[in-house]
Amino acid sequence: MRWAAPTDDGGCPVQDYAVYRDEDGTGAGPWTVVNTLARGDPGLREFECPSFPVAAALGDLFMFRIEAFNRQGSVVSTQSAPMLLAGVPAQPPAAPGPDPTLTSSQQIKVVYQEVSDDGGSAVLSYELQRGSPALNDWRSLVGEAPHTLALEHVVSSEIAAGEVYTFRYRAINQVGAGPWSDTMAIRAAGRPSAPAKPTLVACDAESVTLAFDQAGFANGGSEILSFKLLRDEGADSPASPLLIDTEVAAYDGQASSFQVTGLTAGVVYRFQYYATNAFGDSPGSAILSAAATQLADAPGSPQVDWDLSGSHSLYLRWAATSTGTLPEAPILGYLLQMDSGNATWATVYDGAFRPGVLGRLVDGLVSGHLYTFRAIALNYNGQSAPSAPAAYYVCTAPSRFDKPVVEAQSKTGLLLRWEPPKELGGCRVTGYAVFRDGGEVASAATGAGITVELN
Repeated sequence: MRWAAPTDDGGCPVQDYAVYRDEDGTGAGPWTVVNTLARGDPGLREFECPSFPVAAALGDLFMFRIEAFNRQGSVVSTQSAPMLLAGVPAQPPAAPGPDPTLTSSQQIKVVYQEVSDDGGSAVLSYELQRGSPALNDWRSLVGEAPHTLALEHVVSSEIAAGEVYTFRYRAINQVGAGPWSDTMAIRAAGRPSAPAKPTLVACDAESVTLAFDQAGFANGGSEILSFKLLRDEGADSPASPLLIDTEVAAYDGQASSFQVTGLTAGVVYRFQYYATNAFGDSPGSAILSAAATQLADAPGSPQVDWDLSGSHSLYLRWAATSTGTLPEAPILGYLLQMDSGNATWATVYDGAFRPGVLGRLVDGLVSGHLYTFRAIALNYNGQSAPSAPAAYYVCTAPSRFDKPVVEAQSKTGLLLRWEPPKELGGCRVTGYAVFRDGGEVASAATGAGITVELN
């Protein structure tokens, strides 16, 4: 306890102070002198009471008063407010630490422990600070005011990914604040986010080759150390549900592509890719399913069925592709793609899961315009190489063509003249062919016998 000297010493300096304590914190007495061994010091202004009743316990209340003496006598102070027989809490047993499940590049969850000794007075609060031991720029985050007994706190403001922040905490009771804990430096980082789904780049009856995007994801605020590739046991495995829990041990954890070998022909496998930093593994990537089979061969080039085409449409047919050398690689369907003349391919028919459909009417076309087409076969692993392209004008055969007339004649020849067809079918005329019969009278109705081409 501390006190001030009397405001009026009566004209003589104070020579001594006596400190009195009551028995129960009520001020009713009896009052006992407790500084017997510290008398005769006129400069005494502070005293730690060592003497309490035998039955006293931590948490009990006591009142005190001071008597000041000079040559002529003494004066007694008013009694103090009740004082608690207690000290400040002990130093926390350990430095605060991170909760790795909720610490990331965007926030830090700090957790800490109760003190083992509350000093005789119940702990009212735990105060957490962030700062730097070197700069001594500590700033309270929680627990100073208002009080809280929480032993965790999420720090999400003024956090930069990968940066290190230092924390400390202490306990507070009715007497005051205890010593600070040891400090702990915590990095604003956590496990990486999931990398992108692997990409299938090649396949055959015993292997699949995968490519990996190793940059297009968040590293969690900590450098990526390695990667993992996991697969299941294949669709023929008795495991149910299938677990993607077999690590591909031959993968070195760094390569951006890898051939997974030793697979069973025709079996479908599932793959996931993981990134690892100092805080652990990322969640798995999206799942890639791939079969141990080759891609389909390219189908035949599309051909026009003119009988089913019109002035604004083309009916395309293509030959079915071979399944290759593997019976485990069935064709699942075909794509028909079209280039309208702008060097861009657009899918005009998606025949996935309709492998028996080998033709398609493409309508809404511009009469007289040139279009280019190609076909692509599909199996489980994706698209074949495209067929050879084929280009066609959108038009029908000319019609409403009047008979030729004789413009002039001689003993050895006839000069014929004719008018262009009244309907060109959407395309310009590219030429004419002239036919005659063998000299016999042909059928005027059918033109039968007019088969000899003259030009």
